Amino acid sequence: MGSDDLFHKRKAKAKTARDLARKSGNREARERVLIVCEGEKTEPYYLMEIRESLGLTNADIVICGKECGSDPLSIVDYALGRFKEDSGYDNVFCVFDKDSHATYKTAVDKIERKPGKRWCTIKSVPCFEFWVLLHFKETTKPFSGAGGLSPCDRILIEVRREFGEYHKGYRGLYKLVGDQTDKAISNAKATLNEAQKAGTDNPSTEMHILVEYLRDLKAQ
Repeated sequence: MGSDDLFHKRKAKAKTARDLARKSGNREARERVLIVCEGEKTEPYYLMEIRESLGLTNADIVICGKECGSDPLSIVDYALGRFKEDSGYDNVFCVFDKDSHATYKTAVDKIERKPGKRWCTIKSVPCFEFWVLLHFKETTKPFSGAGGLSPCDRILIEVRREFGEYHKGYRGLYKLVGDQTDKAISNAKATLNEAQKAGTDNPSTEMHILVEYLRDLKAQ
């Protein structure tokens, strides 16, 4: 994919986020939301903790993790299947990492071909831990694999310098870093903007889009 194509796709995603915010600002009732993310990892625990903290259990925020597999295409296919069984969801979010997944581009393309604005991918490059790192500092340094370490392994090293006890599948993350969420959102927007300017996606995350959306649901 050329840098211009990537830049325009990122701009389209930013527009989608604004559309979601405007839509939620005009809602008269709680939306039904489906969030599908990688199972047995930190993401579902983190999102469930946000849902509980914001008191959104009555907003019908359905979070699926271990049921759907761990690669991007499995996540997307599970979301499509779940929606086929129950098409009453107002918005569907597929949350996954790029990492070294062979199905990443196929999964992204599959969602981007869906009509309407209710479908949204929330991608992290290389992985979710970049979002965790942004709670502590802003960085635009690309993460690559070397010396037997994957890009995500290298981010984990950075995270553990700030948050020594962190590990994959960590429970209670939001309780410990939730008061730094505004900083993470600001850093995520800044790094995504820099990635767009550079015509790359490494590093970047769109988790702030989902977190701000959930906060907006709370505000209604």
